[in-house]
Amino acid sequence: MLRGIERRLIFLDDADREDFLRRLSQLVPQLGFRCFAWALMPNHVHLVLRSGRARISHLMARLGTGYARRFNERHDRVGHLFQNRFRSRLVVDDTDLIGLVLYVMRNPLEAGLVADALELERFAWCSLGALVGRRPAHSFESVAETRALFGEDPGRARRILRSRLCSEATDAGEPPLQCEAAPARPVPVTTARFEDLLREVCSCFGVSGEELRSRRRSPRLAAARSVLARRAAAEVGLAGAEIARRLGVTRAAVSVMLRRERAGRTI
Repeated sequence: MLRGIERRLIFLDDADREDFLRRLSQLVPQLGFRCFAWALMPNHVHLVLRSGRARISHLMARLGTGYARRFNERHDRVGHLFQNRFRSRLVVDDTDLIGLVLYVMRNPLEAGLVADALELERFAWCSLGALVGRRPAHSFESVAETRALFGEDPGRARRILRSRLCSEATDAGEPPLQCEAAPARPVPVTTARFEDLLREVCSCFGVSGEELRSRRRSPRLAAARSVLARRAAAEVGLAGAEIARRLGVTRAAVSVMLRRERAGRTI
């Protein structure tokens, strides 16, 4: 896992995400790695990799340095983008590997970036779409090898994969995926974490917390509310209803904000 410094955003738009994937497409095959699963989150990245000819530190150094340099150029910023060294752990066996693959692919749903399992399959910024045949595979994705973990026959493997994603639990003991009509799983949060995020967003947009929670309308306030809603879901783990309560808006309004953010209409 590679995380943004101070948990800040490392992807501001789809051009950033596409640049990161281009670097993976170049470096993973070049260095002989295999990628079983991946997910690009707002402020961090998950990768499930099998080591190749080079050390994992070499791959991550080239990936992170090149991406950070280009990110700073595009967004007119200076300084470090990532927080310290990447975090990693060894996979114990195939059961552990399957659990990690499922966990990583569930991340966008758990963070509220997508609404349900079907939307997760169409989500462009994780590996699930290629595994279930929703999109062509990127050159760095080991689709056949990953799918074989769930069965020899590709069709049956896809069905098992979908079932495992929506099951009550995985072999790794991770929480279940929220499938289409399932109620949102409550996530324990603290008011302090949300208030810290609120202050950061207000400072960035030059507005006050009172303005943000008021019924006033302006392009700046709309953008600030959308960013706060997205980050409250992704970084704090708040459900849509709780975000609505804290912002003093309707749950439908929060849904619109999150859809707008996913479509890249605000920063």
